[in-house]
Amino acid sequence: MKKIVVVEDDKVLCENIKSALSLSDFEVFISHDGLEGLNLIKEVKPDVILCDIMMPEYDGYWVLENVRRIDELKNTPFIFITAKSERENFRRGMEMGADDYLTKPFKISELTKAVEVQLQKKANFESAAGNKLNAEDFLLVDTGNKIIKVPVKSIVIIEADNVYSVISTREGKTYEIRKSVSNWEGILPENFVRVHRSAIINLDYVKQIEKFSNQTMLLHLDGYDRPVRMGKSYWAALKDKVIK
Repeated sequence: MKKIVVVEDDKVLCENIKSALSLSDFEVFISHDGLEGLNLIKEVKPDVILCDIMMPEYDGYWVLENVRRIDELKNTPFIFITAKSERENFRRGMEMGADDYLTKPFKISELTKAVEVQLQKKANFESAAGNKLNAEDFLLVDTGNKIIKVPVKSIVIIEADNVYSVISTREGKTYEIRKSVSNWEGILPENFVRVHRSAIINLDYVKQIEKFSNQTMLLHLDGYDRPVRMGKSYWAALKDKVIK
């Protein structure tokens, strides 16, 4: 049974959400403030988090920010619950790493659909994470409007932080995907190598290497307009692969 944590200070709404999701065979845990909610999330380790934005003392942004700092929870689907008057603020939440939002009042069908969509995305993500990609494979990227198939061999560089990655292709296109840099290691073809703590490049597109300092090299990539720094620790392990 999938587990859902609901953090909502409106106790009536919270109970209504719990009842609706329980009827759909979800195990639902509820909290009425941000601090208690974060502790509950840490304890339960849910499959989906539903969280109100405006709450006294510790708001939904605070909850989201702290959830994304926890390695085992940083990819957990997070859905904001927002009043119509707060709708203009939802973009802030999406930029912080939220996956979706529901505007009050919402229908039970909208609630269950939002949860099921996020569970499916999570399942797709976990399935992809367990399979090694080949150069001839396609990476599926959810742009929000549609799913784009990006050829793996067209990827020049992947720049990532603890939550998101920006993929740049030979054609000059960029895509943002919910995947941290550590999640890429072990699933990309062998010609993809990490050259920085937040950058992975495709060796097929290295066109020039220059020394920047005693500790750093600059890589110039075909199809990418900025040089990429590579630290000495990475250079020592990769120079035989790059220099012919």
